[in-house]
Amino acid sequence: MSFVFIEQPVPEEKYQTRTATVHSEEFVQFPVSIDSNVVGIGSLVLLHYPCTPEQAREQFKDLCSAGTITVFLRIGDDHVAHQDGDHYLLRRDVLELSGPGPVKSMINSGVPKEYVARLLQQSGDNVDAALELWWAEEFGPKEKKKKKKKKKKKKKKKKKKKREEMLHSLISMNFPAEAASVALVATGYDIVATLQILTRVEEDEEEDEYFVERIVSDYDDDSVQVVCLENSITKAVWNVPLTTVAEWWVHSYDFESNCLVFYIRDSDQLSREGSKVHLHRSVFLGSQADAGRMGVFMEVEEARTLQNLQEKTEDAYYHARKASEELHRDGQEYKNTWEPVQESTMGNDEATIREAFELQLRDVSARTDSARQSNVSESKISKFALYALRYITGVLDLSLLTVRRNRPPRLRRQRSVGHSRTVKLERQRSY
Repeated sequence: MSFVFIEQPVPEEKYQTRTATVHSEEFVQFPVSIDSNVVGIGSLVLLHYPCTPEQAREQFKDLCSAGTITVFLRIGDDHVAHQDGDHYLLRRDVLELSGPGPVKSMINSGVPKEYVARLLQQSGDNVDAALELWWAEEFGPKEKKKKKKKKKKKKKKKKKKKREEMLHSLISMNFPAEAASVALVATGYDIVATLQILTRVEEDEEEDEYFVERIVSDYDDDSVQVVCLENSITKAVWNVPLTTVAEWWVHSYDFESNCLVFYIRDSDQLSREGSKVHLHRSVFLGSQADAGRMGVFMEVEEARTLQNLQEKTEDAYYHARKASEELHRDGQEYKNTWEPVQESTMGNDEATIREAFELQLRDVSARTDSARQSNVSESKISKFALYALRYITGVLDLSLLTVRRNRPPRLRRQRSVGHSRTVKLERQRSY
């Protein structure tokens, strides 16, 4: 018969040490053999048994230390302790109180039965620790999940605040609240697209201009000349090898006639002698942006758009600058700090341009709010908002036009002449 002793029953009797682990709801187990040292019926075993004071029987509570009871077990030939393969099984109710043990507690907590033994073994038969392991495996770390949820909530709140600021900015610049809200939703809160909708003005379509082709001729070793009408756009054709101009001109080259086709917009930058304009050959060797500043373009739309935009932006800047001087109460000392210098670009890429545009839009909104708080008349505020908005959207369009003009164009179509196949390159248009 098996017996459990609190102390060694026979002094100096040899014994072997074993550590028990949970086997099932009814038994714990310990190995029969360790390093060729075998235990069997009649053997004395110093057993380290996993148990908490709450689970232990009254006589063993004082023996609990760090979730373990240490006792001596005399193995007998009975149902209390019996061999099962490579392990001895010991009934749990020998040392523990009857009722739900760790296994039952975990099953009652929803842990699948097939995971219980492993989890209890990993946690040293600590039910709470085993349940924490299970929850971590099944649902992820609680703290991490909590932080993720908090971060998501914060991001959503920040997004909502930004959208409210956009709407407030538009309303402060005298756009109707309902129209501004609808436009923001329609564009997915894209402030640039929203402003394009709100400021769209119905204009009569311009009649197509008729362009007389002018032949470019040599003037001297460094320049060429072409006859141009004043205050107009001239289409110029230059019979020149493609290899003598910059690579980007390939998109304006007529391969059938071996001519370079371009457009000239009359400007102060051009050297004019009567009806003739002289163009330095370096214009065709530099960048596309430099050529545009001289009034030379690959396409007529560029010549029209750039000039019109520049004129409208300059006009808007002048009026906005003057209107900003009136954003103060009568008799109040005031210093005009709004855009002391007219900008020509907002950046070199679309992301930078968009960021700069939003900053300027917020600045205009803040100035109109400040003026209202100072009881400035609404007519003065509206005047400033109108021209300031025209100015910053003008600089935006000029910036985007420059960036898109510098992009490499793509092949748009091919056409064949006779039996030979000629590739026609057209620059992608985006205005």
